[in-house]
Amino acid sequence: MGQAVTVEIVIRVIALLAAAVAFAAAWSARPAVLRLRTHGGNSPMSALNCPSPDCNAQRRTGQYLCWDCWDALPTLTRRALSIRDDLARARLQILHRQLAAGAPPHEIEIRL
Repeated sequence: MGQAVTVEIVIRVIALLAAAVAFAAAWSARPAVLRLRTHGGNSPMSALNCPSPDCNAQRRTGQYLCWDCWDALPTLTRRALSIRDDLARARLQILHRQLAAGAPPHEIEIRL
């Protein structure tokens, strides 16, 4: 009888683990890239596209722009965007607004 209880417990544990795996698979099937913002013709931008409307390059995760657009920014603007403080989000919003307005990266100035 002791052995039958052990087998029953093992079967219940396996069933519970199978249910957990199914739940985790369903959770991970949701869209990996959420709709963050739109530009141009109101088309969604993925998290890895450069936000400059004239640029079709990809950017790395955690980067504001692709390498070419980042290098085109003035030195003081790059320094301002590199500061991680309470105003970092405001500086990023200014960058995105200026890019959406059609300003080329080499003309963008951020002084916060």
